[in-house]
Amino acid sequence: MTFSVNLTLCPFDSKDLNREYSGGSFLVSCSHCGAEWEVHNNLVLRVTDPNWEMAEQVTAIVSERIAEHLANSASTS
Repeated sequence: MTFSVNLTLCPFDSKDLNREYSGGSFLVSCSHCGAEWEVHNNLVLRVTDPNWEMAEQVTAIVSERIAEHLANSASTS
């Protein structure tokens, strides 16, 4: 079984990620919530935790939008 991680958007707040290559590894970071990962070949390590309060706020907003979308979809069916 093969798993892959495609870090193009931050998993905590869905913002674009920055990538820097240095010394055989990539440093992937989110300038919005502050999370950082170090990537070596297939190994991804979180170096810095996100601002959890900000991540929770974004999660709440996304959840509300999904609920609104589902409610609108159900009412038009």
